[in-house]
Amino acid sequence: MPDIRVVVVGPKFEGNVGAIARCMANFGVEDLVLVNPCEIGETAMNRSKHGDYILRNARTVTSMEEAVEGCLLVVGTSGTVTKGDKNYARIPVDVREFAMDCRGYNEKIAFVFGREDIGLLQTELNRCDVLITIPADDKYPVMNLSHSVGVILYEMFQANRRPVRCEPCDGREKELLRRPLGGDRLQRGPEGIHHRHVQTHDGQGHPHQIRIQHDNGRFRRCRQDNQELSGERHEMGRKMKAPLPSSRSP
Repeated sequence: MPDIRVVVVGPKFEGNVGAIARCMANFGVEDLVLVNPCEIGETAMNRSKHGDYILRNARTVTSMEEAVEGCLLVVGTSGTVTKGDKNYARIPVDVREFAMDCRGYNEKIAFVFGREDIGLLQTELNRCDVLITIPADDKYPVMNLSHSVGVILYEMFQANRRPVRCEPCDGREKELLRRPLGGDRLQRGPEGIHHRHVQTHDGQGHPHQIRIQHDNGRFRRCRQDNQELSGERHEMGRKMKAPLPSSRSP
């Protein structure tokens, strides 16, 4: 996941700040900067739970410029979506789309969140490189501040856990995987799963069974997965051909 800084401008309720620290801990983000915040006390600390260390290490500054210093990309957040193109500064990108585009990005990113009541001012939005939003029902699209932080960090975290979609395997590759391993035996198991039992031995010469579970209804759809499975099959074949050690004493 990219190196992320959470910047909160003018928070009015310390409980929200504590909840933000807790969300950050959930997703492994530790850099929190507060711009002209309310007083941060016991309520915030209690809300932060196991994210209390983030709250203790949070920096307090007096301007947004200070808060985003050292970040190559500054991302503003807004619950208000402009319809049309009359105000370019207020046309946001869907957070999930943005998160997917950031996969592999190695520079520091600042996510800037505004006040609970009015959000970010226009001058603050103009300082941002991009504006993102969380899709919600038109009747009530503005989320709680700490909830917004949680959703955005989740999307960033999840996007970097998803593998890039790879090239599908072709018919020839699938057919190679359908060929049974020589010398093994097939047994019908529960829920349609077959178990291939291969007689082999480990490094100490004691026989053991290697069981490969293969679900007939879920052949690998991805060429990369097929290559990995082919490698596993090759290794099983190599072990099957290796001679068993003699059980006679020297």
